[in-house]
Amino acid sequence: MSEQLDTPTTIPLTASDVINCRIRALWATGVLSPAGREEYGRLLVEWECAMRAEQELAA
Repeated sequence: MSEQLDTPTTIPLTASDVINCRIRALWATGVLSPAGREEYGRLLVEWECAMRAEQELAA
């Protein structure tokens, strides 16, 4: 008789998840440089587009 091991279920990351992680990493220091602010703004637009695309797929 063989034992069945419980393996954790892996949930795939969406594009918005990855972008959100990048946004959080930018804020990890607590203060954004001018270049960091520019990157933050670009990531917000990218995140919004990814969220809309994911919502359209879910509909």
